[in-house]
Amino acid sequence: MSSHRSMSRKLCVDDDSGNAERMELDTLDREIICLKSRIRSIEDKIERMQNDIANFRGQLRNLAAVNDCFRKELEDLKRCNTALKWKKCDLEKEMNQLCNTAEGLRQRISQKKSSAPKLEDF
Repeated sequence: MSSHRSMSRKLCVDDDSGNAERMELDTLDREIICLKSRIRSIEDKIERMQNDIANFRGQLRNLAAVNDCFRKELEDLKRCNTALKWKKCDLEKEMNQLCNTAEGLRQRISQKKSSAPKLEDF
């Protein structure tokens, strides 16, 4: 940029037109400075966006890891649930067997009571 300025000023000095062209070159210099500033600003925004994207990617990786942990936990819970259902089924069968045994014992006790001699019979 400094070489451009020195060239533009040298041209202005050598030029016989005078102030009009010098003002035009100064205006162009200011526009170039302004455009370079805008470019730097845009580059800064791009850099911030790239940093944000990198941060979001890191967060996504973390969320994916958490999601994977939850998925494994869910699979473990499903296995536990299935095991509990089988255990419940086994316990229901055992309870039915105990109820049948208890009912059989009640019937035997009832039969023994009815067949046992009563005091009145003596």
